[in-house]
Amino acid sequence: MSVDYPVTWHEKIAVALVLSGTLIMAFFSYQTASYPLVIASEAPLYLLEPEVVCTVSGAVKKPGRYKVKRGESLNLLLLQAEPLPEADLSRYDLEKSITKPVRIKVPVKKVFARTSKKRPS
Repeated sequence: MSVDYPVTWHEKIAVALVLSGTLIMAFFSYQTASYPLVIASEAPLYLLEPEVVCTVSGAVKKPGRYKVKRGESLNLLLLQAEPLPEADLSRYDLEKSITKPVRIKVPVKKVFARTSKKRPS
């Protein structure tokens, strides 16, 4: 037992709108998923500039400017500059990764010498 009734033009338009809207949404979601936009200003820095120039001075044998790869540790930068035995590296986190150009002035360890001063009698 089937009922046949005529389809009105309102129903035809409604079905056409639903189908066309679905097709448009599917098309745009496919386009954005397959071709992601990367704007240069939003790109990660390591893609734009893989190396940074850092300056090291102070208690080192070779003060100067050094190129290091972005993300390398501060320890690798200081090893290139060859710290002197009296260099105080305790203030630096040597495992910290370098993400931007830095200037490092390596201080000398403070030595407190005991002096024997005689009091006047």
